[in-house]
Amino acid sequence: MSKAESLIWVFLASAVLVYGNGRHDMITVVMHHPSVWSKGYYLGIAGLGVNMLVFLYLAIWGPLPSSSQEPVGNITYNSPVAIHIGTAAGLSATIGFLTALWPIWSWLTPLMLFILFMGFIMGVQLLPSSDSDNVKANGGACIQIIKEQ
Repeated sequence: MSKAESLIWVFLASAVLVYGNGRHDMITVVMHHPSVWSKGYYLGIAGLGVNMLVFLYLAIWGPLPSSSQEPVGNITYNSPVAIHIGTAAGLSATIGFLTALWPIWSWLTPLMLFILFMGFIMGVQLLPSSDSDNVKANGGACIQIIKEQ
């Protein structure tokens, strides 16, 4: 994927959050609309929270060296359950948000959630990595200095 395509997905996700379907923006609807089904909304928030925790666990703890003979960052060996937990949490978040937002946007809800999902995935791809060449290219000189000490 090119960076231009990633930027397009991030832009579309931002537009969905700010403009919604043209009549309602997503942020105001989720915060104040009485038609949002609260159980589905809470299920979606819980699934999203667990998914974020799994993501942070795999991003921070996964690359650390372990005492095993497996190479550093082998997620399938070091934490095999995390992928299954993340998948289950993602499915529960999707089902929860679909049921919570369906009364408002009906058939547009899956499309809007897919655009938000792709915007998040592509937005994470745009973040600079800790690779030394990439850090220097993205202006992270202080991070590089800390790594060298």
